[in-house]
Amino acid sequence: MFRWAIVSNTTVAPLVPRLKKETAACGIPCEFFVSEHGDTGRQILTPDSELYGFKPELLVLYLDLQQIKPSLELTIALENPAIREAIIVEVVEHVVSMVTTLRNNSSAQLLVNSFTVMPRTAMGIGLDKVYRSAIRRINLKLEEALATIPQCNIYDCESLWAEVGFQQYDRRFEMMAQFPFGAAMQQNLVGEWMRYFRSMQGLARKCVVVDLDNTLWGGVLGEDGADGIQMGDTPQGRPFRRLQEALKALTRRGVLLAINSKNNMADVLPVLKEHPDMILREADFAAMQANWDDKATNMTRISGELNIGLAHMVFLDDSASERGWVHERHPEVLVPEMPKEKSGYADILTRCQLDTLAVTDEDRKRATMYWQEKQRRELQAEAPSFDEFLKHLNLEVQIESLRADLLERAAQLCQRTNQFNLTTRRHNAEHLKQVSSGENSAVFVMKALDRFGDYGWSGLVIAEIQGETVFIETFLMSCRVMGKNAEFALLSAVSSWAERRGCRAVRGMFIPTSKNMPCKEFLAKSGMSACGAPTGEGGQVFEAKISNLQVRQADHIKVSVNL
Repeated sequence: MFRWAIVSNTTVAPLVPRLKKETAACGIPCEFFVSEHGDTGRQILTPDSELYGFKPELLVLYLDLQQIKPSLELTIALENPAIREAIIVEVVEHVVSMVTTLRNNSSAQLLVNSFTVMPRTAMGIGLDKVYRSAIRRINLKLEEALATIPQCNIYDCESLWAEVGFQQYDRRFEMMAQFPFGAAMQQNLVGEWMRYFRSMQGLARKCVVVDLDNTLWGGVLGEDGADGIQMGDTPQGRPFRRLQEALKALTRRGVLLAINSKNNMADVLPVLKEHPDMILREADFAAMQANWDDKATNMTRISGELNIGLAHMVFLDDSASERGWVHERHPEVLVPEMPKEKSGYADILTRCQLDTLAVTDEDRKRATMYWQEKQRRELQAEAPSFDEFLKHLNLEVQIESLRADLLERAAQLCQRTNQFNLTTRRHNAEHLKQVSSGENSAVFVMKALDRFGDYGWSGLVIAEIQGETVFIETFLMSCRVMGKNAEFALLSAVSSWAERRGCRAVRGMFIPTSKNMPCKEFLAKSGMSACGAPTGEGGQVFEAKISNLQVRQADHIKVSVNL
């Protein structure tokens, strides 16, 4: 059960039904704690308050500037510069103090709003620009200050209002209930919170699959030829060029691209390699299906080739019939409606759930990593057996205790890994930091590389010493590494670490999902067996004596351990 807390100095309870509907659509059970108005100060400042007892995983703070400094929009522009600056500092210090207290008492991911900047006030154009400048200075200072607080993000209310227009600012509701949000702004605000929730829960989309004709370029390649398609710096080509530029930028932060097009590959490849107007090249695509098969079948092939679930994919196609077919056959794929005006194609990417809480080195290298994965598959196809493939892979793994500079990557692994993840518990960086500094607990991370390149930091274990037993709370590994026996090397390193601390047994929790059955097979192969009744989460405890674990070092892996 995922726990949300929404804390505000004004009214926010009417947003909760929308939030419940959105989270239910994600298929993740949630419970909510709401604190409003005069109770907020007590909840934040009291260490044993109901808020902290609730132990939220995501804590949303919405502060109304009117409640902090009444009538500021009418008065701040009238003050002399020194007083105005003092007010700015006072507001910033007030918010930072609240957020710091929250951070000191909770390991939740924190979301804090910036303040709304009204487009105009009763003071007129001469003073409105002074007012807007002052509020934006508050927001800028807040952004700078909150950036130093771990696991804290600021969400931009000015941008959210700009999207829906200030006609959504409902003065009647504001006077009646201190709730100024019209229906469209309510949806926008909840939608912003959901972006963080999806990222924390590993629900963000990882791959954008694109059609080619009249989607990635203008025109039909088979009819117009390579010289006739449009993606250059012309009125007809700019919408497609802009989409390619946006997709190219997404690859630099770790989003994968794939092609799903009814075309001949022999015609497509020369365009990708040689066309002077192409922004995207062959190496930018982790998978390509250019053929005359139906596109739903091609989506399945791309999913299998990349080892990514369909629920993590987006499909862009100008054809309504093709979109409908893919959506009907694969409802888990996000298939956005494409705008009638092709000039809006690139903008659709802002609604494709491609968010990530942080960009790591592994993200920046992901396109290269998947290109290397193609080479591994080719080697495996040529090898007479899987064991021979592993021998020629020259796999090396490095296992060590979690370092401060790896916190964001470790949290990202917890949030994104689904297939080889014993519990799919979505730990954030602040929680991992606390666990790694515990007297009887530790967090270990694993890096892997082979003859084709670096997999990056791709494995993680959370372990706790409980008497003579080491309890493995989390054991996960990237799908690109699993199945190559690196998982056994990681378990061997953890069990050896536990033995040195007097442990004789290892115990782990397995919570089944629709995707993580490989973990159950791994536990069985490791010599661990189920014990006790299933838990309330539907989980099962597995246990074995360390001396009985089947984790002998594989000959094809070179292991370096520093625990």
